[in-house]
Amino acid sequence: MLPAYKSTSPLTLYFRVMLELREKIISGEWVRGGQIPTEVDLAKTMGVSLITVRQALSQLVQEGYIRRLRGKGSFVSQTVPQRQYLNLHVEVDELINVQRETKFKLHRVEQIEASRILKQKFGLNENETIEKVIRVRMQNDHPLGYIESYLPHHFTHKIPKNMFPKLPLAHLLESYASIVITEVKHTVGAVLADSEASSHLEISIGDPLLLIERDYIRKNQVVAVSTGYYRSDLYRYELNLKRRSQTNQAKG
Repeated sequence: MLPAYKSTSPLTLYFRVMLELREKIISGEWVRGGQIPTEVDLAKTMGVSLITVRQALSQLVQEGYIRRLRGKGSFVSQTVPQRQYLNLHVEVDELINVQRETKFKLHRVEQIEASRILKQKFGLNENETIEKVIRVRMQNDHPLGYIESYLPHHFTHKIPKNMFPKLPLAHLLESYASIVITEVKHTVGAVLADSEASSHLEISIGDPLLLIERDYIRKNQVVAVSTGYYRSDLYRYELNLKRRSQTNQAKG
């Protein structure tokens, strides 16, 4: 997502910048022990003043996320907390049998340079690019989710552009790119809406969003990645866990 730095946000500017930078650390985009960009570079990239960046970095230093070395720069602490995951493995007969009636608004398809994390997931070379597809999921003509999908170019070019507003990502891959999805890894979290998401979802900057990240996998190889930002007032993610019957347990 793009940074959200407008005066309409209920959060102070430096605090929003701090949250953005902290997410880079917790997510692993900025690795432990690694040097982070300079204050000047951060201010330019995020479109804020040096004072704001310094306030945000000072907060991160106080919280132990960043350490500063005189004459060398700022580095991610070796002891930053790691994001924890609850891993649930559920076997199903059909991975993509839901949401066939889902509709989307296609915002744009663009070629981008993959981030370090996406290059690792896709197994890309240093100079390879990927396609980014941005769509808004609709429900009864109201925006429900803002979704960014990432695919290798050799998959994306097989999908007719007029089909992006009609089908979920897994259906597009299986129907047009001949990719049989064998696994979908879901990661669920929470974030605050930035200017990009809020403008498409008709909400205010800083409103809470449900974050759902999905890795689409074919035989242990990630073939697509999506990051969905869903309105928390309209969307709930439900998972039902049932204990196996005593008969099934005995068979196991």
